[in-house]
Amino acid sequence: MGKLAVAAQARVARLRAELEADPAAGDRRQRAAQLRAAREQEERVKAALDRMSELEAERARREKTNKAEVSRQKAPRASTPMPRRGR
Repeated sequence: MGKLAVAAQARVARLRAELEADPAAGDRRQRAAQLRAAREQEERVKAALDRMSELEAERARREKTNKAEVSRQKAPRASTPMPRRGR
């Protein structure tokens, strides 16, 4: 626990010094984080769309051999998983 407290104090001191040296640094960091989050979201959506087209192609291929089974199945779905918090 002592190591964590020392690390936290050092981080606070570093951020405080950064703020005194460059008051806009926090805003730039926040904008960079927002840009990174938007870019990651775009990548997740693209991956989901790619997966969706793969699933649709697979379904079309299966429909040629087994129409009855495919007609009972639900429509293919893909998701854009949310990133885990606290990485």
